[in-house]
Amino acid sequence: MIEILDGRKKKKILDSLAEYGIEKPRYLFIQSGKQKLRIFSGELGKDKLFSLLKMLKVETIGLYLGSLNNGLRLSIDACHIFAKDIKKKIIEITEDETQEWFYGSDIIKKISEEGFVVLKNHDFLGCGKAARGRIINFLPKERRIKK
Repeated sequence: MIEILDGRKKKKILDSLAEYGIEKPRYLFIQSGKQKLRIFSGELGKDKLFSLLKMLKVETIGLYLGSLNNGLRLSIDACHIFAKDIKKKIIEITEDETQEWFYGSDIIKKISEEGFVVLKNHDFLGCGKAARGRIINFLPKERRIKK
């Protein structure tokens, strides 16, 4: 099921993006399934897009933003799209930690931040969840380096 978010649901997403420092993005927000969020910035307005979705059997539209489950976990692509806007929840990691991250390992690191964070080493690497002295790796298996 694809739903174009409006009103209260959209505000929840905007509040979650503001936690990363991202203010007022100009996209349509689309929810597919229970937790997956996508953004659309094309020329079609909300009404035309909704009509198109009703007429055609479209499974996905737009760019995958992330998932909403006890907070917003941004996708790697969203981290790059919003790279200039992300100002909060950034955790700098070393080269060795970056390598471990791309192998799919969690990172052991004492940080004060809790919840979803954006990892950075020269560039944004994706999102992890900081909890109890570690950052849990959510890097998709197809993007990991095989050992």
